Amino acid sequence: MSHMIERPDLGHIQEEINQWALPTTEDRLVKRMKSSMEDIQRFYDAMHPHLATVIDYLNQFKVSDLVGDDLKLSRAALAMCEVDNAVNKWKKPILSTGIDTLRMVKKNGFNDRKVL
Repeated sequence: MSHMIERPDLGHIQEEINQWALPTTEDRLVKRMKSSMEDIQRFYDAMHPHLATVIDYLNQFKVSDLVGDDLKLSRAALAMCEVDNAVNKWKKPILSTGIDTLRMVKKNGFNDRKVL
């Protein structure tokens, strides 16, 4: 029998987790776009050293079984995906591509595209 990985003690970064643990991709996108680079960097610097441990811990569970603090932790981990390019590539909250990302249509699968 494999042993369960203990939940990491992240009390020292709980404020950042609470601020970034938003329920949808769109919410996390808007959070990044409306945040200063200082706020984004603060979250990234707080969460990044713990990310591998957090992922190992969360991987023990089905996503559908996550509730409470574990659900919040999973959302904060997903927020790291949202801020990574801002921190490591763009060095700013929004990439100026000329595309309004908030107007993009969310795909639900590979076959939900209209055939031209």
